[in-house]
Amino acid sequence: MNEQPNGESNMKTIPTAIQRFEYCPGNGTRYDLLFGLTGDKNMLLVWLYNEGAGGFAFQCSAERDGTLLHHSYLSEKMGVKNLADIAALLAFLAQYGVRVGMPQDFNDDGLYAPRPILVVGGEE
Repeated sequence: MNEQPNGESNMKTIPTAIQRFEYCPGNGTRYDLLFGLTGDKNMLLVWLYNEGAGGFAFQCSAERDGTLLHHSYLSEKMGVKNLADIAALLAFLAQYGVRVGMPQDFNDDGLYAPRPILVVGGEE
């Protein structure tokens, strides 16, 4: 996700003002999100899950210097317990250069991709 074959970065820049996004990561859910920088240079993510009227919010320093945002921390702070939703929100943030720690069995796109529990007659 960080680099295209021609060497150019496809990393998005965090909006300098709060903007509204409809994020559809491919897990069957459309996420109505508010995202951007606040006046004090914090990063704000709000998931408006209740028909756009209310939801969960998360704010942290936008100057993370590569600090990992772990799925359990985001889950705790936002109050979102569903790992599929947390993985999708982390995938959204990763597009903006936030270093994220996905839940086990979720890929970098935030989609459920369990590893096989048994491999017979070949290599994994």
